[in-house]
Amino acid sequence: MRNAGGRIGFTLIELLIVVAIIAILAAIAIPNFLEAQTRSKVARVQADMRSLANALEAYRVDWNAIPYWHSWVGAGSRTAPAPGYFWIALSTPVAYLTTPVTDAFVCIGTHSQSIHPPGDSGLLDPYLQVHVGYVGPPVTNPQKTEWVAVSYGPDSADDTGGGGGAGYPYTRYALPYDPTNGTVSWGDIYRHGGRVPVNFIAGKGPNFGVGSDVTGAQGVGDPYTWVP
Repeated sequence: MRNAGGRIGFTLIELLIVVAIIAILAAIAIPNFLEAQTRSKVARVQADMRSLANALEAYRVDWNAIPYWHSWVGAGSRTAPAPGYFWIALSTPVAYLTTPVTDAFVCIGTHSQSIHPPGDSGLLDPYLQVHVGYVGPPVTNPQKTEWVAVSYGPDSADDTGGGGGAGYPYTRYALPYDPTNGTVSWGDIYRHGGRVPVNFIAGKGPNFGVGSDVTGAQGVGDPYTWVP
């Protein structure tokens, strides 16, 4: 608009309107961008789990077993985790995987609790969690035949109770992530080595309002059956 001196410029009101429009557009775009980032991480985790599943099943074919679960052996520094037996078994001497599979929803190098001395073992495990177990009554030193890979999911929290009770697949604590509850919502991302055991999904414990008589002990509680 032309002012009294004949020069062309914008009034304060016009500038405020432009700023307000930009702010509104940013308020619309930023949440969508953050959701797209989360969806991208979910897709990455699912793709990584497929690669891990292929590696584990190839290992099973060769050795008629699955590796003992031991993710890491501490860290030389907060950003240099040392892979444990599980990842070593999948990478040497046969490279079923070239490197351990990191969880996109874990902040590598952060502490699992707020106060720890430097160089301790209380850092968050940066890799996908893999719980291993077997089907059947309690026995001494059973051969592990079942496995599930777990990611913390968009809430970056362990909603599986550290594997639950006596170990997978006998667990009463599991909360699968479902994007229909919100892109960033409670729940972990899972991939099972076989079909999903009923008590893994049904037994979520009293905190989630879904009762179950699973005790966490092998062969005790809900009948151990499979569903598609």
